[in-house]
Amino acid sequence: MIGTAYKNIKEYDSCEKYQKAGLKLYEKINDARGISLAYNGLGILEKNRNNFIKSLEYYYKAIEPLDKEKDKGRYATIYMNIGIVYRNLKNPKRALDYYKSCDSVYQILKDTAGIIKNNVNTCTALKEFGKFEEAKILGLHTQKIIELNGSKNSGAFNLYEIIAGIYFHEKNYPKAEQYYLKRFEFEAEMGNQSVLASMYESLALLYKQWGKEFLADKYYKLAVQNLSKNRDTKTRLALLNLKIDFLKSGGNFKEALELHEEKYKLNDSIFSMDLTEKISKMENDISNQQQKKDLELLQKNQAIKDLEIKRQRFFNYGLVIVVLLIVVFVFFILRSLRVNKLINSELNIKNKKVEEQNSIIEEKNKDIIDSINYAQRLQQILLPAEEEFKQALPASFLYFEPKDIVSGDFYFIERTEEFAFVSVVDCTGHGVPGAIMSMVANNLLNKVVREKKLTKPAEILQELNHELYYSLKQNVSQKTASDGMDMAICVFYPAKMELHFGAANTSIYIVRDKKLIELKPDKMGLGKMAFENNFKFTQQIFKVEKNDMIYMGTDGYADQFGGERGKKMMKKNMQKLFIDIAELPTEKQFSVVKDNFTGWKGNLGQVDDVTVLGFRI
Repeated sequence: MIGTAYKNIKEYDSCEKYQKAGLKLYEKINDARGISLAYNGLGILEKNRNNFIKSLEYYYKAIEPLDKEKDKGRYATIYMNIGIVYRNLKNPKRALDYYKSCDSVYQILKDTAGIIKNNVNTCTALKEFGKFEEAKILGLHTQKIIELNGSKNSGAFNLYEIIAGIYFHEKNYPKAEQYYLKRFEFEAEMGNQSVLASMYESLALLYKQWGKEFLADKYYKLAVQNLSKNRDTKTRLALLNLKIDFLKSGGNFKEALELHEEKYKLNDSIFSMDLTEKISKMENDISNQQQKKDLELLQKNQAIKDLEIKRQRFFNYGLVIVVLLIVVFVFFILRSLRVNKLINSELNIKNKKVEEQNSIIEEKNKDIIDSINYAQRLQQILLPAEEEFKQALPASFLYFEPKDIVSGDFYFIERTEEFAFVSVVDCTGHGVPGAIMSMVANNLLNKVVREKKLTKPAEILQELNHELYYSLKQNVSQKTASDGMDMAICVFYPAKMELHFGAANTSIYIVRDKKLIELKPDKMGLGKMAFENNFKFTQQIFKVEKNDMIYMGTDGYADQFGGERGKKMMKKNMQKLFIDIAELPTEKQFSVVKDNFTGWKGNLGQVDDVTVLGFRI
């Protein structure tokens, strides 16, 4: 309860402290429901912090202790929370899967409030996924449930704004106005000023598109006035977004573009402040942990020294008494024994120090390996799942073999009714540096393809090069001057039997009737050199035929040393392999590609990350 109270006032560090204290208590008394509740609370906390991957990890841990029969309601709540995180990760399709599972549980439990809340979330995901008609049907159905049950909470009125947005998309402005005003009246009655600002903005844009200039100007000024009360950086960003949207809807693109530049600078400022705060916190945590370890080590060493001093004192007293009682003849023997004991004592101390140092080294190695394994799980979450891959390209295979635990290679796939988009990317480096670079590149590719909706390979390469240059700050820093990536992009249009291709330093191969066709790339990688030389990437359109086999991949496969002479495999041997296996089923092709690489490598170390992708037309 204390943790929840801190979360509600956005004191997230205090919230985390009490949530974890509660978790330890529940684990101590072995309370499964309490453990699940604590992990769910931590998941909500990390979601509010925008740490979405960490949030997912906590939600999955919240599921583990539950009994599927006794805790159905808890299952549904956690499934809904996971769906919300996937929406924040711009993956509404995955979110819909969890909302569907959640709905089936609420239907069994006949939980009307749960059904309403889940339906509101589902409508939002369907809208984001572009399924406006399905979203409208479900929204209107849910409205009837709300009216029958007399529900009047914020979740119910959120539905009015969603339905209004759908009608706005359909250009049914009277209906959109009707639902926006229902939401507006509720929030005005409740006095929710932050939501009212958003409603002012929505109504201003609606009336602008509708051509009702007087009402548009009225609500625009109210929105600006409301946002101008708070001058913090994030509110300023919201105000800029409003002005940009309003100018664009009125056709003032030049002024909107000028405000975009100010918006980018403000975004950089927010990112820098957040990053500085996180780095400072991490450094303080690491410093405190290290100081604690150093203090414990000093205390142990001091205790050993004190014990040794006491032992030595007693030994000396005994030795003096023995010397006084025994004749000089025995003295030399005792001295010899004393010397031997001193030597043994020193050896014991040195051995203990060596053991302590070995223990510290082993612990640090374990921490490093655990961190890298966690990074691998994060990277796997970001890559397309096998089910997504097979849905997009049913007759396909993927051989993905990182050099280390994590990889600088990654692959990307997107399927629409019109085309299938697939890309293979090789980022600078491998291991942890390469993996970090691949996560940056994956995020940028998501932005260009899924948010900016670019479909032409050459345009995607050009925009990606621009985003990469500024994301790595190559305009101001020489430290990232050599960072970049090679990649190949294929967009297959089944209706036209056309393959649109663009690439940076990465060929693709087409095998048709046992003959290999190479589509060659632009001889320039993405990064500082391409951007500052204003390099223009090109694209090719190739007519494909049924049963053509398409291969694409990174250079790690052909660059591997091995064979009888320990030399590189080379592209020509890889191309011959593609010709030999092209007529086999794709499942068998995967086995041959994998076995060939393993056999060629033999006992030699892998030199680079390896990705080979093939699909049949």
